[in-house]
Amino acid sequence: MKCSKCGEELNEKWVACPFCGAEVPKAPKTIEEFLKVFVEDYGPSIFKEENSSRLERAMGDWPETYADDRDIIKLLQIKNIPDRLTSALDLPSEEQGKVVQESANILCDKFGINGDFAAKMISLVTDAIGLKTDVPIGDGRGTFKDPRDGQVYKTCKIGDQVWLAENLKFDTGSGCYVYNDDYQYLDQYGYLYSSDALLKAIPEGWHLPTGEEIRSMEKYIIKTNRCKYAIPFLLSKDWKGLDKYLRKMNVENYSSIEDLYGFSALPGGYGYFDSYDRVFYNCGYTSGWWLQNQDKFSFFENNVYDKIGIIPIGSDSMSYIRLIKDK
Repeated sequence: MKCSKCGEELNEKWVACPFCGAEVPKAPKTIEEFLKVFVEDYGPSIFKEENSSRLERAMGDWPETYADDRDIIKLLQIKNIPDRLTSALDLPSEEQGKVVQESANILCDKFGINGDFAAKMISLVTDAIGLKTDVPIGDGRGTFKDPRDGQVYKTCKIGDQVWLAENLKFDTGSGCYVYNDDYQYLDQYGYLYSSDALLKAIPEGWHLPTGEEIRSMEKYIIKTNRCKYAIPFLLSKDWKGLDKYLRKMNVENYSSIEDLYGFSALPGGYGYFDSYDRVFYNCGYTSGWWLQNQDKFSFFENNVYDKIGIIPIGSDSMSYIRLIKDK
């Protein structure tokens, strides 16, 4: 708990702040009291500025009115957190972890709350109601704003890797193309980049993945989920014939598999340059993303079903970009 006047960390047993003399508020005893304290302390800074319009759209479906961030936070907490987490108290520990993760994801994905703040919000509530869990929440589930053009991207975390959870959409001027030269595809799939545009495309603090990083991610997913294949846990639901692919991998209960980490791999197809023009293929069915050595990683291409494909490609190719955050 921090002093509302000077910002120093306080012991809840103190009556007054030893740094500035301000009165130390009593610790809340109920969820309602806790929410009020939390809203007052964290409400003004909880949302990233770029997410305000997305939040307003989400709130538009609710009958309540709200005046500022404090009201919004209180409403979000009341509607989406305490009931879900309180109901988890009687569940087995593994199910409790799932509820905690889902609650964090709601705040990040639906309402655009920064991942670090979502983690703070969830942990404060779980502590307040006595729900103990070591599930990692919020870390990496947030947004990245590209300072070059203001574009905002979702991020996700897989193991110790923080990824962009969307394809890059930075306009390099030359060397970037939309699928089929049709800009209706830009918002969903981003740009396809030629090899000579890669250095211009990557923002500071991020890098193209290596093959080793792809295999490390794959190994983490397989080990963590006690499964045989990592691919089903990375896909968006936009892939055509997804059930056929998963059956071919002998994946059981494929219909219940979800994009567990929020990576949301999109089937944007790919392209290359021939002697006369640009050629585009397989939107909806496959995709490929650049690696550092100018290979690419892809799903469902060249009959690669059991592992994420790492495929050599030529300088005449176009592929999408997914980036990993520098450590």
